[in-house]
Amino acid sequence: MKYVPTPTNPGQVVGWQGSNGYKVTVSNQSNALVHASTTATTNFGLTAKPSGATSGDLNPATTTADGKNITYKDTSLKGEATTFGVTYTYDNTNNTGTAPNVDKTLTSVTVGTITVKVTK
Repeated sequence: MKYVPTPTNPGQVVGWQGSNGYKVTVSNQSNALVHASTTATTNFGLTAKPSGATSGDLNPATTTADGKNITYKDTSLKGEATTFGVTYTYDNTNNTGTAPNVDKTLTSVTVGTITVKVTK
């Protein structure tokens, strides 16, 4: 994504151009059921759209061979992790984006924040 303050090409308009996707993946390789949840905030009037569910349960890791919980005292065993993932796409779909009110010498700005919370 970029903000175009002054058009330099025919057909280009002032404002936010393009989009950017950020994939969040949470893996559980423990012997406990955990819950992962994600939220996204935006700056400058942009939008952040999730690709699907923004939270989910992650079952305990299992051994590949027997599908049972791993005995974690035996460090020779490795569990098959369970995962949860979501992709947030930041863009200006609604054309509500505003100019970044920042120092003009900066080459980048933060367009938003993705927060991941994991609870047992």
